[in-house]
Amino acid sequence: IIKISGTIGDTEAFGVYTVDRAVTIQGMQNSKVYGSLLVTADGVTIDGVTVNNEGDATGNTEKCAAVYAYTDKITIKNCTFNAN
Repeated sequence: IIKISGTIGDTEAFGVYTVDRAVTIQGMQNSKVYGSLLVTADGVTIDGVTVNNEGDATGNTEKCAAVYAYTDKITIKNCTFNAN
């Protein structure tokens, strides 16, 4: 289990964070991710995570997904996704 207890990234640096192994990512109270999660492994669970994304550095909002899932088996629950 990976527990997010603070902030990953910031409003000036939206990143792409690759998840390439089966793992549970659990958001703790007031945790935030600025950017996208790129999931390439089966068996990933994302639970209680708040993901904020506003697109890339050029202002392109077509690529502001919270989660890119390139997998056959993923569980997403209790999450909040913001495009801000």
